[in-house]
Amino acid sequence: MPANPRVFLDTSALFAGIWSPEGGARLLLKLGESGAIQLVINRQVLLEIENTLRAKAPSHIGALVLLLDRSQIEIAAQDRANSQLPNNGSLTPAMPGCWPLFLRARLITLLRWIASTF
Repeated sequence: MPANPRVFLDTSALFAGIWSPEGGARLLLKLGESGAIQLVINRQVLLEIENTLRAKAPSHIGALVLLLDRSQIEIAAQDRANSQLPNNGSLTPAMPGCWPLFLRARLITLLRWIASTF
């Protein structure tokens, strides 16, 4: 049986999953909780999400801790996370301003894979 796919969450995806009880980002957290995928963040994302929550939604810090635990999120070493990324550690799409489309396409691909596997 193949290993579960590893999905790297950036700060905005993690924030969206904490902020909204519905939507694609929360679905990813639920898939991590069920063991269908392995969620991965690095230390930079952990620091950024903590700072963001302290500034914008301090009441959600408890939710962060709970969701990190329940979703079984792996906190990867920075070097290891960067070494597994394409294009010398960059996930940046070729054209500026196309992040929403790029991320939506990645999420759709992942969700299709999950639907076809389970």
